[in-house]
Amino acid sequence: MAKADPKKMRIMERLTADVARFGLDLIDVETVREHEKKILRLIIDKNGGVGIDDCVAVSEMADPVISGELAITDHDVFEVQSAGLDRNLSTTADLRRHIGADVDVKFFQAMDGHKIMEGVLTDVSEDAVTLRREDGSEQIVLRKDAATIRRGIRF
Repeated sequence: MAKADPKKMRIMERLTADVARFGLDLIDVETVREHEKKILRLIIDKNGGVGIDDCVAVSEMADPVISGELAITDHDVFEVQSAGLDRNLSTTADLRRHIGADVDVKFFQAMDGHKIMEGVLTDVSEDAVTLRREDGSEQIVLRKDAATIRRGIRF
């Protein structure tokens, strides 16, 4: 199991409640290197989707907290972005926020002859998710068997 990043934990602990005041969820904090720049990125989400004004508001609130109060300055660029439609729903809280949504579950190994299962997310626990399939049946999927669980994009 990967060791938790202390910087990420400090930022999450300090900013989660402040971000929630905007009606948003702080999903993740990541540090990445892109085009020779080290980027500190906050990833936010909310029901109905995130707009540019949401990103600006969180950025203006969080930047002075991160660089001032938390004294985290080892990045070249700070940004806030939407979690996006096709991201992996990995935490129990994130999955619970998406109850009622279409999801696609990709398995490490095929289950019942299928590598991907589609359905509406109806229940979430620490160990499993329940999907309502197109035929109306309920399917319990152990989270340990799922490589990814993503929102299903249907047209």
